[in-house]
Amino acid sequence: MDSVYEEFRDLCQGSKDKLDNMIKIMDDYLGLSRRAFYEFEKLEFRKINDEIDNT
Repeated sequence: MDSVYEEFRDLCQGSKDKLDNMIKIMDDYLGLSRRAFYEFEKLEFRKINDEIDNT
């Protein structure tokens, strides 16, 4: 019975480690996405002139 418990515990710990890693990756991705969004917000937006015909 102890060996089954140990295997289960090891499996749970391995799953927890992988989930923790996945959460860290997602947090990093979200942080980078937020920074990119803020950089785009800081860009100067230019109004397009409706009188120009590029056709």
